[in-house]
Amino acid sequence: MFEQFKKIGNLPNRALLVWDGECEFCRYWVTRFRKIIGEEIHYEPYQKMANQFPEIPEKEFRRALKFIDTSGNVYSGAAAAFKALDYGKSRFSLFQLYIKNSFFRKASDLVYKKVADNRPIAYKASKALWGKDPSSPKPYWIIYIAAFVVVIKLLQGSKRR
Repeated sequence: MFEQFKKIGNLPNRALLVWDGECEFCRYWVTRFRKIIGEEIHYEPYQKMANQFPEIPEKEFRRALKFIDTSGNVYSGAAAAFKALDYGKSRFSLFQLYIKNSFFRKASDLVYKKVADNRPIAYKASKALWGKDPSSPKPYWIIYIAAFVVVIKLLQGSKRR
């Protein structure tokens, strides 16, 4: 099952996404989340919030994103990201898929861990794929895929001659 801490005692009045304020990758994606989700939730770096939640060790805040709902449930890592996205306007719930599909859950947790362990590289990749401004992403990855397909076609064409 997904990672969740016990309920906390200090309930937030609005759902809260807690992230590493010193991490460029985290800052990039929290900016993106704000654009997607809006102000339905509150966003704060753990450096400002950790002392308000003594049930959660600081090393856990450093390790992964945390989402704390108004009932005091705490979600971590990929579960936190998907739970936060549920507060957006999308009709499709990645969190429900995460809970119900063990393959999706395991794959999401694996990808989250790899990204979390390599944040500087993930930050560079994010900028390369979506641009420098996370509030106005550009789908550069489409250009990369199209260029890759063109190169493959050209290489296949040159082999036939």
